[in-house]
Amino acid sequence: MLDLQLFDFSGRLVQTHNNVKDHVFLLQRGSLPSGMYVAKVRFKEGVASHKLIFR
Repeated sequence: MLDLQLFDFSGRLVQTHNNVKDHVFLLQRGSLPSGMYVAKVRFKEGVASHKLIFR
């Protein structure tokens, strides 16, 4: 994992984590409100995105 970007469901970037350099990452919700988000994770091999729901 190289970096991670978190977007709200309207497409607005709400968090960025650069230089992760690990295969495990604990995403801290912080003050983000409940709702659906999309995490875009970049690897050497490509990019993956996944839907997240904060309750």
